[in-house]
Amino acid sequence: MFDQDLGDLPHPVINAAAVYKKVQWNVLPIFCMIAALCYIDRTNLAFASFSLTRDLDFTPAVYGIGSGLFFAGYSLTMIPAQIISLKVGVARWLGFLVCAWGLVATSFCMLSSTRQFYMLRFLLGVAESGAFPAMWYYLCTMLPPDALTLPFSVLEAAVSTANVLSAPLAACLLLLEGASGLAGWQWLFISEGACTIAVGCITLLVLPVGLHQADFLNSGERRWLLQRMEQNRRGHAEGAEAWSNWGLVRDAAGNWRVWYVSTMGLLKNVAAHAMLFWMPIIVEALLSGRDLGATAAEAAAAAGPPGSSGSSSSTDAGMTRGASTSLTAVAVAKMAASGSAHPHAGHAALWHGTPPGTSAPALHSGFGSGDKTTSLMAVLLTSIPFAVSAVFAVWLGARSQRLGERALHLALPYFTAGLLFASLMRLSSRSTAAAFVSLSIVIACTQGSNCIINSYIPAVSSPQSVSIALALYNSFANLGGLIGPWLIGEVVQRTGSYSDAIRLLGVVMCAAAFMAWSTRG
Repeated sequence: MFDQDLGDLPHPVINAAAVYKKVQWNVLPIFCMIAALCYIDRTNLAFASFSLTRDLDFTPAVYGIGSGLFFAGYSLTMIPAQIISLKVGVARWLGFLVCAWGLVATSFCMLSSTRQFYMLRFLLGVAESGAFPAMWYYLCTMLPPDALTLPFSVLEAAVSTANVLSAPLAACLLLLEGASGLAGWQWLFISEGACTIAVGCITLLVLPVGLHQADFLNSGERRWLLQRMEQNRRGHAEGAEAWSNWGLVRDAAGNWRVWYVSTMGLLKNVAAHAMLFWMPIIVEALLSGRDLGATAAEAAAAAGPPGSSGSSSSTDAGMTRGASTSLTAVAVAKMAASGSAHPHAGHAALWHGTPPGTSAPALHSGFGSGDKTTSLMAVLLTSIPFAVSAVFAVWLGARSQRLGERALHLALPYFTAGLLFASLMRLSSRSTAAAFVSLSIVIACTQGSNCIINSYIPAVSSPQSVSIALALYNSFANLGGLIGPWLIGEVVQRTGSYSDAIRLLGVVMCAAAFMAWSTRG
């Protein structure tokens, strides 16, 4: 069907799939490294906090405020970052951003005061804010809309893979404690920040400025793809160069479909981020045989009087308490890194390592307390759902792109997650294995389907304003990362159990599923 567009190309037939695959293989490896490091540098503070908060004498309040400042910088500067990318070029801007946040991430090794902590977390959010929208927009300039779902799914798989690898990687780097006179948390920031700077330099050197400079395509393929991309811009009277920056913003902000998709993303992120930051505690509760629906009073009664070990030996009880304290500290740190921690909560249903009426474990009580082997096994077990999510993301994106269908591929995972949320309490009381499998499916359905919802924005936006629309969508949807963990903490604190909190997530996901299903046609 492209024969009329090929003109005098040397080859009368172009294999579209082969051309798209060339673009993907030459762009996506770099983007996957950027996406993974974006997550790792954003959340490595959670693992560094075990010793960092002790060494610098940071209170939980200081740690929580500083961690949350990341999202302040992230959301406030996302749209301005995209406007700049249109001025200087997406490829160069992306390479600069990666180097910039790598330098900021590395600078955390020199932390010595609260003011520095606040400033660096805000600057890290500013530097990272333009990365994902820039990658999405760059792909939009290299591939037509009907070929974007699979590349987006690969990026989401990279993020899920980072979720899997970040904990063991951080654990290994923290073992360098004392080497060359540096603390383990300093080695963590130096090593991971240096990797980011290296990837930023590679991006500047290797990533083509645009499709017209894509040397990995031959002249016929490049010319055909340029003409194919031009077809997608037909029907628009003005080119992007005729639009002012504020004109692009107005066009994106005035598009109700962009806001509709952004609201879907917000609802999804409320549930997805709530599970991301609360899952370690929930998994630990399952491993310890606790009923997720039990209230604080019921949990205390089931545990027996202080000092008793129930049917277990004192040694086993000590190991369980150690694993509980350690894993709880991991979860508290990850929640604080999201800006949503409640480190002073003192109810037994939440902080099951402490008796009712006492304070939560200190943030730095994780490594070095309790049984390290048991704790590490629990953390690694928490990584399994994200491995499942990475596989599911690629499969779902490939299937959606092959069939040319989005609504069902998004609504069905969302609805599945909603049903599993609603039934998790009953499953947890009957079978730990079944509950953990359900959690893994929930993570896969919420995280692995991001590729589908991300591909909506190029489809509902005008070609001129798609860059700003992507930034607007990402900025608004990421508010769910603040709302979700905070909402669960508030509900659990008020009710004393996980039941209402998890069922609420089910309602949220079902609402997102209804919105996704309504987009068909």
